[in-house]
Amino acid sequence: MTKKLIGLSVGTCVQDICEGRIKLADVAGIVSGTREFDGLANLIETYKRTLWRDYPKEAEHAMASLLKENLILQPLIDRSIPGYQGEPHTTEQGHWLDLEKGELLTLKSGRLESAGPPERNYKLGLILKAARGEMEASLRDRLNLQESPSALEKK
Repeated sequence: MTKKLIGLSVGTCVQDICEGRIKLADVAGIVSGTREFDGLANLIETYKRTLWRDYPKEAEHAMASLLKENLILQPLIDRSIPGYQGEPHTTEQGHWLDLEKGELLTLKSGRLESAGPPERNYKLGLILKAARGEMEASLRDRLNLQESPSALEKK
């Protein structure tokens, strides 16, 4: 099975997993905008008191699974996405990148809906290119992508 979604926000993506909008099995990775090595640990503790307060144990389990599978990328720290530097990416347009359709998904009225293709967003373009296999094969392997999604191959 090819994983088909890349999350763009640890907080809201884990929230979607805990609330049943996204299956953990469909997640190819989550790209975090954290800038410090201990930033992710601090972020998790903060989210357990805020965004994930209704399901802290489920969120902790989801995070443990993602971390065990090495699916949390921190490109500002580990340089896992070549060319990704400076400020973190934005999630204004959406917080999931659908690799099959090449478009962003955003939460509207409690449901994830298409927000269209990433618009003029350099960093999301880097993430999409990396997922398409146009950059390092090791990143594609790290994201557990067995094959390039057909919709993206045509672009």
